[in-house]
Amino acid sequence: MKRSHFVFSLVPILFLSALTCAADDPTAQDLIDRRAKEKTPVWTDGDKATFFFQGDAEQVTLIVGGESKQLRRLLDSDVWTLTIDRPGLEKGVFSYALTPGKKGEPAFKPGQALNFEKWRGPKAPPAPAGAKELKGTEKTLDIESKILNEKRKIKIYLPPGHDPTKSYPVVYAADGMTNGDIVEPLILVGKLPPMIVVGVSSGSYRGDRGKPYKIKEDLRACEYLPGVDDGRFAKHEKFFTEEVRAWAEKELGASGDRKERAVYGVSNGGRFSAEMGLRHPELFGHVYAFSVAGIRSSEPKAKAADLPYFHLAAGTWEKSFHKITLGVADKLKELNVPVVFVSRVAGHDDAMWRDEFAAALIRAFGKDTASREVPLSLLGSWQNQDEEKEVIHFEPAKSISVRVGQPESLKIKRVSWEPGELTFRYWASKKVYGYELKDRALSLRELPDGKMTRYRRMDKAPVDVQLKPLTLSSSKDIPEDQVASIREELARRGKIDQEVRTNKDKMKDMPKVDADNTKYLIKLIGDVGWIDVERFGAKTAHHAFLIVQHSGHIPLMLAALPPIEKDVKAKQLDAQPYALLYDRLQVNLGEKQRYGSQLGTNDSGELVLMPLEDAGRVEEIRKEIGLFPLSKYLKFFEKQNGGKPVKVAEDD
Repeated sequence: MKRSHFVFSLVPILFLSALTCAADDPTAQDLIDRRAKEKTPVWTDGDKATFFFQGDAEQVTLIVGGESKQLRRLLDSDVWTLTIDRPGLEKGVFSYALTPGKKGEPAFKPGQALNFEKWRGPKAPPAPAGAKELKGTEKTLDIESKILNEKRKIKIYLPPGHDPTKSYPVVYAADGMTNGDIVEPLILVGKLPPMIVVGVSSGSYRGDRGKPYKIKEDLRACEYLPGVDDGRFAKHEKFFTEEVRAWAEKELGASGDRKERAVYGVSNGGRFSAEMGLRHPELFGHVYAFSVAGIRSSEPKAKAADLPYFHLAAGTWEKSFHKITLGVADKLKELNVPVVFVSRVAGHDDAMWRDEFAAALIRAFGKDTASREVPLSLLGSWQNQDEEKEVIHFEPAKSISVRVGQPESLKIKRVSWEPGELTFRYWASKKVYGYELKDRALSLRELPDGKMTRYRRMDKAPVDVQLKPLTLSSSKDIPEDQVASIREELARRGKIDQEVRTNKDKMKDMPKVDADNTKYLIKLIGDVGWIDVERFGAKTAHHAFLIVQHSGHIPLMLAALPPIEKDVKAKQLDAQPYALLYDRLQVNLGEKQRYGSQLGTNDSGELVLMPLEDAGRVEEIRKEIGLFPLSKYLKFFEKQNGGKPVKVAEDD
């Protein structure tokens, strides 16, 4: 775990509503023994994290992921504890501090430095390297603002060997952040060019902290969130984009090229950075906006192709911020703006923000990512000039090829890039294309000697590529005669579904049958909701599953998976439909499967098992939901394959 010092000046602090105490308290000695064994004041069991403190205090406050909660003192002891539930904890990260104090007193005072530790789950992404001592320079300065009519603190990071007469890529950050200890190791190992960070402080809270919070008294909110105080926001915007930028370019050698400028912020600052990207696309080539706050958003002041690349991230434990940030990402994608959204198992937490800041820096300015990710100039949607229904939509490190108006043909492919060349991968197979980009037109030529296909850039991304689940009607009560009619019709369709897959003479009819069944089911669930076991019975629910599974219709599959999972967890439906649908959806989305149910063929025509999320535990994972061993499953296909063994698709 890594210790950090954070100074709390943000208001208000979010309180943990999701924290729950353990039902059965361990004894004080149990906790002391566990603390000695773990050698840390926090340990985890599944999705539960237990915090421990021992000492003389009237209260002990836990601050974790931007939230706070009181620990409980065990009777007749000096041991304090609290257990919290956090879904997906093994993939999570959080920072925490335990602060003892007197009863009734605030856990911390504004501006007080707290010693934070970081906890990282065994399956969480690795932390970026952190420098204990900087070879470069990090310092705080005051600059006079004529626009604000006051001095403001600016914290800067300058790389080793900084020369103000040279030009450097620059990140302009809200809340005085520099993260020099993250930036410098990436520079020293050659992953980033020498660059500078300019952290610009906001105004402080002018109200009485002993009274209820007033947003109008919070200069940080006024300066960062549009709509709180339009006058103050406009002044700070001008200060940030004009005075600070001009000062940094003159005094520090900050680049004047928009492609070498990024703007960064978290929470309220995340909204501010997003706003600066939308309002000033001529200034910034990249926006890093994490855990975005606020609900008001500006309309872009440029065409999609001229807007910055947006790097967005939020934690699944910070539900409102996650929803807002995802909404920003979805809106940008609709407009065809280059954007990547990363959903992390984390809270409103510096532990996650630091991880994603490093990732965003490499994505924007990295020296070693060009061979993997699609260039920014290609991101967005492109329409085939000869076949209008065909669209290719590029996102970072993957693409979506789709026929507009026919979501059933949507397919995700991972894409890697080399100068003049694109490689499209669908797990077991790949195709390589030469490409040329000129005057908003893209030409792809299948290598080595394939035909040329030309595409034109679209101003707005088609709705098909947005990967949103269909909207289901609520599961309302319906008349028994209607239930009987639906059961009969789905049984008929389920029988035909199987016939075209088992009768060689009828296999030619499979595409038409699947398309007809898909159209019928989409209309049906739009009228009566999902075909669940409770209302229609297990057989009918299974017939509905078969139609979804064979539809290839990703919005339908996304909508069907949660209610099928619900029936499985309630033990009303066999686990196999859920496993099959989960895996097929993952594979269609270009991700790894969990249960090992999906096979395909490689470029040599060999039968292969698509890559697994956790190959070492797949048998255990299958057993947990009641599936028979994967080895037995593969033996069946080996027999069908003339005795040839099933290979494993390469994960490249």
